Amino acid sequence: MAEDGVVNALHIAQSAGLSPTIDNANKAIEIVKEKYPNINYIAIESSTTTVGEQMLVEIAMKMRDQGKTNKETADYLNSIKNNIQHFIIADDLKYLCRGGRVSAASAMFGSLLQIKPIIEFTRSGKLEVTRKISGSNKAVRSVVDGFANFTLNKEFPLA
Repeated sequence: MAEDGVVNALHIAQSAGLSPTIDNANKAIEIVKEKYPNINYIAIESSTTTVGEQMLVEIAMKMRDQGKTNKETADYLNSIKNNIQHFIIADDLKYLCRGGRVSAASAMFGSLLQIKPIIEFTRSGKLEVTRKISGSNKAVRSVVDGFANFTLNKEFPLA
């Protein structure tokens, strides 16, 4: 990019709790700055992934189109990223068992009792089981009730 004359770039990295992407991006920026000291490349850690990361990218593109600087955009994204949350309802505990998150016995009994773990991002950007709900309907209700605490709304006009 720098060789092609791109001076400004913003990299939105996946949650540091899931991947070292932010560290690698910052190292790459430092290496490129040695040869191209006038670049303005910024990498931010999103504390999220997938759809949440996409939301941040879309907001960044709107800000770019409005003429905002990389720093203004990065500062804004950093101010809102903790208001984005993923709620995952594990319907089948076998995959949590395979991934080492629950024991085989817990998976078996949890499945029999229709326990639905709710998995969320923590503030440190890691996925953790935050609660266990009995039954699919109650699990969905628990997630819906939790949206009010995390969703972007009228307080974030660029969302």
